[in-house]
Amino acid sequence: VVFDSAHMGDREHRIYLQRNIETRVGELPPLMFEAWEIFGRYPIFLADGRIAFSGCDYWDVGSVCGIHVVGTEGERPSTATGWPGDIPTDNFGSQILMMSDRGGNWDIYLMRADGSDLRQLTDHPARDGLATASPDGRHIAFLTDRDGTWSIYVMAMDGSGPRRLINLNGGYG
Repeated sequence: VVFDSAHMGDREHRIYLQRNIETRVGELPPLMFEAWEIFGRYPIFLADGRIAFSGCDYWDVGSVCGIHVVGTEGERPSTATGWPGDIPTDNFGSQILMMSDRGGNWDIYLMRADGSDLRQLTDHPARDGLATASPDGRHIAFLTDRDGTWSIYVMAMDGSGPRRLINLNGGYG
């Protein structure tokens, strides 16, 4: 299980990898690169076992914020995007499904783990996000408020044919 937590009390979110279900979070060390703890949010696993997360490259110059990718054995993280509003939400094999506000509102994108082949899958004035791939790899489910209420939609992997599955009661996602 990979997750982020600010349980150390300094308001910094660190990335953790829990390999043993019996290890308690307070006893779990954060992922590291050399002497650097890996700070970030919203980590997801990629198909090759690496982890994508949203954060800043403090291990380098600290000025590039976006999505970074890191191995689980202390490797140097690599930068996939340089937009602070990029958040990974799921993997599609070795590709990253993400949500981003780079177009002025939240939309869904797909890219390779190195940041190449960035494709915008939604382009709607509403907020689209929290995309996840179906197990068969043919569809993407996502949260949106495009009908004036929060709903779960589904679309093809290329972004075509979005349609509402269900409305969420309560008016929030």
